[in-house]
This record gives sequence, structure tokens and C-alpha cells, in this order.
Amino acid sequence: MGQRYGSSCEPSFFYNLLVSQDNPPVMALTILSSNRIETLQSRLTQRLAAEPLSDPFAHEVVVVPTYAMSRWLNLRIAQQLGIAANIHYPQVGKWIWGLAGQILEDLPHQDPYSRDLLGWQIFAALPELLSQDVFASLRRYLDD
Repeated sequence: MGQRYGSSCEPSFFYNLLVSQDNPPVMALTILSSNRIETLQSRLTQRLAAEPLSDPFAHEVVVVPTYAMSRWLNLRIAQQLGIAANIHYPQVGKWIWGLAGQILEDLPHQDPYSRDLLGWQIFAALPELLSQDVFASLRRYLDD
């Protein structure tokens, strides 16, 4: 069996995606709708309990918009099921980049436009930029 993917990006919708390990991937999409995030979380928890993965070492994958949402979901699932283990909560961009990396061979391991990488690239470019007039306020801030 494969991994189950889901998202609670917006309170108005939820999807749960099942991807098998076969090549090419077989995908099934279920859309659950509600105007309450708690209802969507409850439906996800019911689905995880009713349809566990056949491989006990495989991990569930639930795509979330933020780290805070992943923490909240994990705590709620643990409260309702007694435990929430082996569930991965990638954010949407990281999840899509990972899927693309499985398909495209020449794709870098990490998205070059990810927040983490861009922060360091900006940090590396700052010394050259600080001499420009447009960065005067930043230069004064860093000098303090």
C-alpha cells in the first residue's frame, strides 16, 4: 500500500489523497467540505482510524499550510485516538517539491526558492548591497 496525503489548507475544504508505491502512482482523491476546521479534523481522524495503512512502518502524510496547523492536528488526533505517531506534516510547497523530485531526475534536493535557502542567499548578498543608498536605513540599523 502507499501513503495517504491530505490538506487542511482552507477551512472550507479538505482533501485526502492516496498514492500507491506502484509506478506510475495511482491516486484517489476525496474532497470533504465544511466551514469549520474542527469538522475537517474530526473527519480526518475518523478516516485515519477506519483505514490505517497496511504497512505498520509506512507513515501517514498530511499536507498542512503551516507548522502551527501540524501541531494542532497532531494534538487533536492524539486526543481522539490516544496516540498520533508516524504522521508527517509537510507544508504544501515542500510536499509538491518532493513529489516533483520523485518524477524529475535533475531537480535539486531542496527548492532554491524555499524560505530557508532564500534567507541565507539574502544574508550573503547584504555586504555588497549595504553600500547602496537605497539600503541606508538597513545600514544604520546594522551599525547600531
